[in-house]
Amino acid sequence: MFFSPLEQFENYPLEISFIKNLGIIIPNFIPYLFFIIFISVVFAFFFSYNASLIINVGNSALELLYLFISSLTSRHCNIEGLLFFPLFFITFIFILISNVIGLVPFSFTLTSQLIIPVAFALIFNFFSFYMVFIYINFIF
Repeated sequence: MFFSPLEQFENYPLEISFIKNLGIIIPNFIPYLFFIIFISVVFAFFFSYNASLIINVGNSALELLYLFISSLTSRHCNIEGLLFFPLFFITFIFILISNVIGLVPFSFTLTSQLIIPVAFALIFNFFSFYMVFIYINFIF
């Protein structure tokens, strides 16, 4: 039995039972994408839901991650750059979880697919143009 490393890039048809002769082709990274989004949401809610004065390990890890990304954003983009902090935080968490899941044998990272970096580049550009033109009022 020989498995090719290019097998991860194959597309599989998804059959819909109530519509005949209609096959929707989905790439392999879509289930990974939903799994990473699910894991990140569960991670955020699980460690921030029972927030109290007594800090547990999860709250501490989430707070350290928040402070790390916040300090990076304010250091490199000045204090005005904190306007972009939610975008940086979500992107960092997504790439971190994606790469950690990619360490598991027989899985792959979503950042190895071409569509994910292209989508991130487009989202960053449109978001930054929106923030500049709407919130800063064309002042450069």
